[in-house]
Amino acid sequence: MSKAQCVPLNYEELSNTLHRLGIQNIAEWMGIILFVRDLISRMDIISSNQKYALQRMVLETIEKKDFSEDQLDLIIKEIQSSFTDSICNDVKLVEQKLDNEKNFTNTLIRQIQILAGEFKKSVNRQSDELNDFSEKTITDIENQQDPDHIIQYIRGTITKIVADTRKEATDWESKAKSLEDIAKYDNLLKNLYNRSYFDEYLQTTVEAHLASERSMSLLMIDVDNFKNINDVWGHLIGDDVLKALAKLIRKHSDIGEGVPCRYGGEELCVIFDNTDEELATVRAEELRKDVEMYNFVPRKKSGELGEAIHFTISLGVAALKPGYDASSLISAADKAMYKAKSDGRNRVACYSKL
Repeated sequence: MSKAQCVPLNYEELSNTLHRLGIQNIAEWMGIILFVRDLISRMDIISSNQKYALQRMVLETIEKKDFSEDQLDLIIKEIQSSFTDSICNDVKLVEQKLDNEKNFTNTLIRQIQILAGEFKKSVNRQSDELNDFSEKTITDIENQQDPDHIIQYIRGTITKIVADTRKEATDWESKAKSLEDIAKYDNLLKNLYNRSYFDEYLQTTVEAHLASERSMSLLMIDVDNFKNINDVWGHLIGDDVLKALAKLIRKHSDIGEGVPCRYGGEELCVIFDNTDEELATVRAEELRKDVEMYNFVPRKKSGELGEAIHFTISLGVAALKPGYDASSLISAADKAMYKAKSDGRNRVACYSKL
């Protein structure tokens, strides 16, 4: 188990590691290994940099082969401390995220209520028009109005009702699309689809591509040292950095016909249909270079421009293989991304070359 490569192992590698360390029959230590090597990478409560630091700390301790109860207690306390510190330091960020989700939900509810009210008014208006049309037609017939006049009135009224209905149908289609966009795009990063859309789209796309034996790839993206940006500049500037990155990702996704999404926190992703790992890697490298050359200039509260912030990203690429499902593809791309970070950040790593 290399200290430099803190990425999740596959089961064969894990078994070999446990035997080499002599802890294959010690449940507590096996639990620690599984936690820091596999489970922690799936948790959103701490940043990617914190995950990497915690993995490295635990693995370096285990390499000493001191499997005493005291050492086990020490590691558990270190893990607890890392989570506690992270929670304490990021309380405001968590509250902000909760507020964002609350605002998103309230916005969606308000839009639904507005559309429901407009739809009710539209139905009532159409009903009134039809009632008026019916009453006038019956009255004209009872009063023995000129048949040509009645027919002309009926044709004119029906033509108007049909035209109004078509126009309203077009308006409703536009309003429905607007509501759909609110539901599927990320509340903060408007250029990216949200996690719910990502999960649904990836599941459907993976199943379709496996059935048709077509290629597809997943690109996982993480901002390097993002916690430092938040600590130095504040979470609002950190959000602005993510927004700037989202625009760049959207631009490159549109060129490559990819589907850009926010996976969680500062971890973003792009789904590339009909794209093998080689082509996806080329696109990932183009994005990495574009971000590396990008100068993000934050705007202060006073309206003045601040000092330019340079940031980089680490990217992991994985291609769909027979026997994979959506979860397998995510795991492969995530492992590749962590390899890119452990190798020095600001680079692209492919799962097939790990």
